[in-house]
Amino acid sequence: METGIAAATLGLIVACVLGGPLAKFLIEKYGLQSPPADPMSLDLAPEDDKAPIDKMGVMRAMLVVNIVVILGYLAHDWISKATAVKVPLFVPCLIMGMILSNIVPKLFPRWSWPARTASLDLLSSYSLSVFLAMSLMSMQLWTLVNMAGPLLVIVGIQTLVAAIYISLVVFPALGKDYQAAVLSAGFTGISLGSTPTAIAAMTAVTKHYGPSPNAFVILPLVSALFVSLVNVAAITVFLSL
Repeated sequence: METGIAAATLGLIVACVLGGPLAKFLIEKYGLQSPPADPMSLDLAPEDDKAPIDKMGVMRAMLVVNIVVILGYLAHDWISKATAVKVPLFVPCLIMGMILSNIVPKLFPRWSWPARTASLDLLSSYSLSVFLAMSLMSMQLWTLVNMAGPLLVIVGIQTLVAAIYISLVVFPALGKDYQAAVLSAGFTGISLGSTPTAIAAMTAVTKHYGPSPNAFVILPLVSALFVSLVNVAAITVFLSL
């Protein structure tokens, strides 16, 4: 347990440090720029960017998030009892959020769904900051003392391999454009840390160089949904070996 916690601790730290500089290197090396935003194509909500964040908007977003979490808990409980598959709790919650966001606005067009609103963005940023703060505060760094040498070597090699793989494989495969650079920062967070560190890295990059909306749709789907499902099978296979 201590070894796993120590490895995860170092991974989170390295992911937070490496994601932004790697994206900066790719952006400046290839002279990439954020594409001009097209508000019509994004179908932004009226509240977004222009209208102030009011208490009703925040409370509506909190209500929807709580409903999604409750449904996610129920789905997770059903999956655990009906099948032998063990999935992380956040995966059913994420799926429920995707389902409701695509169904409710079409079934009830007059009801103000909080997707793509400034209130939901505020709630998302706050939750991410709280999660990262809790993760960093709960790190038991003293557990690294007895295994610091081997772990530093392992994480160092993993960091080098991840940086090379992202630069030479992930970035070219995604098209060598600005979105690919932003996703490369996120992939650093996935490969060395976790999904929240990936989102934090991409947020830092986009705040400095410009928006990349599709990147924030692609990465959570890959890292929080598909990777989590694949991990169930991968971890089971490696434990059996």
